[in-house]
Amino acid sequence: CDNPTLAITFSTPLYDPAIHQRPALTSDVFLRILKMQLSYLFGQIDSAYENIIETEKILEVAYGIPLIQEHHLYSALCLSDLIIQKPKVSKRIYMKKIKKSLKLYKKWANVCPENFAAKYHLLKGKVLEIRQKYTSAQQCYHDAIRLVEAHGQIHVQAMAYERLANIKDHLNKHNDEPLLQKAIIAYTKWGATQKVKQLESLLKD
Repeated sequence: CDNPTLAITFSTPLYDPAIHQRPALTSDVFLRILKMQLSYLFGQIDSAYENIIETEKILEVAYGIPLIQEHHLYSALCLSDLIIQKPKVSKRIYMKKIKKSLKLYKKWANVCPENFAAKYHLLKGKVLEIRQKYTSAQQCYHDAIRLVEAHGQIHVQAMAYERLANIKDHLNKHNDEPLLQKAIIAYTKWGATQKVKQLESLLKD
């Protein structure tokens, strides 16, 4: 660069670790998001919080790592379940994180609805469930299902059908078999065989 005013200097101690550790950091984030996903799908949310916090720490210092959207999806879903299932948890802290994720997904959905609109409605439905606004939550889940039919992402449709069945169960005190069957079909298409077995066991009860 001939113009000294345009010269840019970099601090090697600050930048080199991020460069050399990027593959390891990405793998760590992927693994932790996978654990969050499994924690949410199988209702083992107590183990999810540590992975949420550790992933947040990585994303704070390693900008541009892929999967950040998936982190916000599954961390918000897990935290929502923590609030719903355990009212005595730190609701204020969790809600702050959930609202941040929801705000990001709304922004992403406006830019690229094909990729993010269905997930935005899924997350919005969970927030409405926390507030016990079940009619509005159900509408959000139906919107997510409709968007999946237009744009894909069958796993989002599966989760939306399962949430609809859970709301019916909560309000009517019994499993909604048609909705569970639809969730099973969607999870089967996604290849989530263990999740299918879990839901099928509910139909047998």
